[in-house]
Amino acid sequence: MPAGRQVGLGEEKEPLDDGKNFAVVEAFRCYLWPNFGQLTMSGRLQRSGHLKSAGETKTETRQMNLWIRGLLTVFLLAAGHVQGDDGVDQLSGNLVITGQSASQDSVKNDVSASGDLVWLHAVGTGLWTVHEEGSTTPSGNSVSALIPEANGDAGTALDSDNQGRIQLSELYYSIREDDNPERIFHLGLLDMSSFFEQSRIASDETTQFLGASFVGNPTIEFPDYSLGLVFESRPEAWGMLRFGIASSRGLADNPKRSYSQLLSAVDGKQGVFAIGSWSWESPAWLVRAGLWANTQDHAALDGSDPEEKNFGQYLLLGFKQGSHGLNIRFGHANERVSQAVRFVSASYQYRWGAWVTGLAAAESRVADGDLLSGLADTRHYEWYLRHRFWKNVFLTLDAQHLDNSRFGIGSSGISGHVNILGLRWTWLYES
Repeated sequence: MPAGRQVGLGEEKEPLDDGKNFAVVEAFRCYLWPNFGQLTMSGRLQRSGHLKSAGETKTETRQMNLWIRGLLTVFLLAAGHVQGDDGVDQLSGNLVITGQSASQDSVKNDVSASGDLVWLHAVGTGLWTVHEEGSTTPSGNSVSALIPEANGDAGTALDSDNQGRIQLSELYYSIREDDNPERIFHLGLLDMSSFFEQSRIASDETTQFLGASFVGNPTIEFPDYSLGLVFESRPEAWGMLRFGIASSRGLADNPKRSYSQLLSAVDGKQGVFAIGSWSWESPAWLVRAGLWANTQDHAALDGSDPEEKNFGQYLLLGFKQGSHGLNIRFGHANERVSQAVRFVSASYQYRWGAWVTGLAAAESRVADGDLLSGLADTRHYEWYLRHRFWKNVFLTLDAQHLDNSRFGIGSSGISGHVNILGLRWTWLYES
């Protein structure tokens, strides 16, 4: 899962039970590792431009696993027991297990697991962010495989064979300008969406809404974890400006889902993702508005141009007062290349004691035209009830209704309407 907006330079830390912190502790790494499949950098090791034999690949994969296990052990020990020069080291993360069942007989019940480990390490006036992530393999004909909108937390770390793995998702450095501490640069492997489209009550699939329609804005063509740069500036008191630029193809956007492809800047298909936003925040209100563009070649939906570009606009409005929270999203994309051209969602949260409940609705509209006449608008509804049982352990009951999953594309075998019930166990950790 995307790491979400990390607590970093100039950021006010959210309470732990708001789901803004992420963690997997060493027990998760040691005992659940086998469930996440083989960890490789490309799904198939390569040498001199050709695939190795199955025996060579298996042997070297096993060796790589041993090396990475050792390195992660050292990393965990260092993060847990050694502080940086400024005495600021933070280890945080989560472990999430989700079970879901759909009303369609053709859809199998599903149990998935995921986890994140985030290490923040201060160096001088800067901050390193390291994000490790793992997820299980989505089983065939299951809820998460056939109805991807129902679980925004499933299958977020997969190799080229769609097998679950543990991967390095983010590694970036954040630094302030010496003469202007209101200006911050973030550079490295990062999740662009976590800087530009975060909500207070509807962005964290570990403890808030589980449906993908309520985790982010589907009209924005964000790359997966990608090499990029984000610049933040807070001019006086009228808000914050952010600008970002990254490769248009992130880790999961490449066929091999490998770091070698991620580092390849020129392959004939690579483009640039650029985004700019203005945001303003008060104790009660949150406003984000932005423009974005993806210069990677896109085939026009009518087949007239194989080199179209995608672009769009978005708006996020949030309000939080006492026990109540509200979030509204709007989005628009280029109707010549994007199936989802307009999006709107509304989410509400109410908190009392150890209980939190949420209710949300969203609609994604398809582009007009004869070519898409077989598709239909997707409507998504969700309700959840979460209880905090002990310190950082949560149990969440979840109910969703979907009309026209994936715009009613028939290859999934899902008819127009489907109901999904889910139960989610979450453990958050913070050192």
